[in-house]
Amino acid sequence: MKIKTQVHAGECPSAWYMGTVQETSGGGYYGSLLDENGITRYFNVGYTEFCPGNRGVYVGEKVLFAPFTEGERLGKVSCMTPLTCQSAQG
Repeated sequence: MKIKTQVHAGECPSAWYMGTVQETSGGGYYGSLLDENGITRYFNVGYTEFCPGNRGVYVGEKVLFAPFTEGERLGKVSCMTPLTCQSAQG
């Protein structure tokens, strides 16, 4: 099964992980999430690609996210998509 998102190829790393939003501000575009290993990850509209881009996330929402894997933002969220933003394709 393929997962289709509105995030375009080359904008995000290929590894995606599951997390739960734990705090937000700025309409859901700034905050933190807790990943499956209990690690807090931070997101910010300045460096995080959101799907869909016209809405932030809310506390308690389940999301898929891709962390930065290098550089000064190592571990922070580079891309995030609520599970409601996906559509499965065969």
